Amino acid sequence: MVEAAILGMIQHLESSYAACHDLELRIKELRGVLDFLSDLKMEESKRPKYLMADLLELAQDVADSIEIEDFWFMRYQSEIKLKKIQIINFGADDKNDRGEEEEKEEGEDTVRKLVDKVLLNDFCRHSVWLIKGMIGIGKTTLARQVYNHKDVVGWFEHRAWVSITSDKSNKEILVDLIQQMMVGSDELIERDYLLEEKDNRSLQKMLGKHLEGKRYLMVFDNMPKGMDLSLIFRPIVGPAQTPV
Repeated sequence: MVEAAILGMIQHLESSYAACHDLELRIKELRGVLDFLSDLKMEESKRPKYLMADLLELAQDVADSIEIEDFWFMRYQSEIKLKKIQIINFGADDKNDRGEEEEKEEGEDTVRKLVDKVLLNDFCRHSVWLIKGMIGIGKTTLARQVYNHKDVVGWFEHRAWVSITSDKSNKEILVDLIQQMMVGSDELIERDYLLEEKDNRSLQKMLGKHLEGKRYLMVFDNMPKGMDLSLIFRPIVGPAQTPV
């Protein structure tokens, strides 16, 4: 039970550290998570288990942050706020299924420029590109054309396209990436049925180990404002990740 685990974290902090301002801030944040769960008008059996697992992991990050810089604590606070919104809005996207990707024609010149940027920036160990604009102008179509371009397909050893929804958990994103980027690997074949049982950090390490030293491209479509990918990919470092 998530509440019991978080209460245990609070009790551990109270018994293991002397009272101080930093400790009070961490305990206050954890109690805020408990209050949120207590007020949540959702039966425990109907709670989104992956999002709850994300929230529990973030709570553990807050508890562990007593010994690290406040910068990380503030990032965990921001991510917890976003995770609460995802849990509250869980299932809302099912009522508004966008169906097939919009298929607007994009100029070949624009596609070529983006492809060149992706390939020419391969010397960077970790590059991020953003495609921003109003809804319906063809951002997804443009990203898809670059993603499927023959030069891109031939250059990267691994590619993955992940569509983000408001209730998609960090764990579901990691599982999507692993299933797409580790296709045919013996490790995935042996462990595929165990993915749901692994925690996020184990999945991060598994993916990071597989991608080490390789060229790969990740596209994240429909990313919500404020989503922090660095908290999902802390152990993973690589050439190209492209939010859309």
